[in-house]
Amino acid sequence: MCYAGSRHVSILYLSLFIILSGTWMCSESRALELFVRNPMLIMCVAFTAQYLAPIPLLAFVIDMFRPKYTNWLKQFAIIFTAHFFVIAILYLLEIVEFYNSVVLFHSVLICCIIVFLVMSVSEIRRGKKGIRLFFLGCIALCMAICADIIRYYFKPLPWVVKPIIYQYGLFVFIITAVAALARHIFVTREEKISHDILMSLAFTDTLTGLKNRRSFDERMEALNKELDDYSSIHLVILDINNLKQVNDTLGHREGDQLIMEGARLISETLGNLGEIFRIGGDEFVVLITNIEPYFIQVELDTLNKKIEAFNEKDTPFKLSIAYGLGSYSKDQDKDLHDVFVRADKSMYICKENQKGLHHAGKQIKS
Repeated sequence: MCYAGSRHVSILYLSLFIILSGTWMCSESRALELFVRNPMLIMCVAFTAQYLAPIPLLAFVIDMFRPKYTNWLKQFAIIFTAHFFVIAILYLLEIVEFYNSVVLFHSVLICCIIVFLVMSVSEIRRGKKGIRLFFLGCIALCMAICADIIRYYFKPLPWVVKPIIYQYGLFVFIITAVAALARHIFVTREEKISHDILMSLAFTDTLTGLKNRRSFDERMEALNKELDDYSSIHLVILDINNLKQVNDTLGHREGDQLIMEGARLISETLGNLGEIFRIGGDEFVVLITNIEPYFIQVELDTLNKKIEAFNEKDTPFKLSIAYGLGSYSKDQDKDLHDVFVRADKSMYICKENQKGLHHAGKQIKS
């Protein structure tokens, strides 16, 4: 069994049960006579609270814990609801009085208590600490209800069931329910934090802190379903040159530093325009929407200037990044995969050109 319900709805059900129980006890203890002088009205309030109280309690257990006997509890909730409305209608029609229906209510309540006790024992055996504590409180509440029902029949009172023992059972139940709810909130919060961390790790590149290939694939899949919602979609593919050479000559530590420096410069420029993903060892993609290509080219020029400024520093390696730009065209492309292929080809052309310029520069120096 696991905590399955909505926390806010569960708290509402529990609060409603406590309010109805408190109203019933106040009515039967004559506390309401300080504010209401009409005995018939007090009687109606007492029976209404008494007949309705089991419903939010059953709803709370169902919504919060989803126990093994959930279907049984739902059936009892329906029976209690139907019983109240039928008796209320018959009372308004002056066919029956509320106290004439007590035996029927007690019969249904005893059957519900039996199922509740069996369920509580079952959940205590296989539940966690917070769950066991709550169902121990349920057992205490059930025993208190049974004790007051027995008192009613063995020591009759005029059309009332004074909740003398019930109030102690309710007190124990409230303590255990609040403790279980508090534990549930704490556990849920810890699970959410753990889930968020795991999801972050699953979609984040640990070296650069950028989004990874999995994140890129899911974003592309989502965008392919809503291509018409954007005025423009662009992919910029960037590849850091000479990573293998740096790894082989300077070591993988410097190779990682090369990747991180490249990612930093890409983030400082193209990161202002869109989402950046690291999709390979030295390959990055920037996904840009609703921006004119001119502004992308401005940032690419800025990136080149930053690379030149970086290479003027005294560093173990020189940084070089090849890039290619592809823009989605409804007439030309079936989906963003076609744009990716075109941008990738453009990037390799850029890489070859950079290699040619590098080789020509060496020849000029020699």
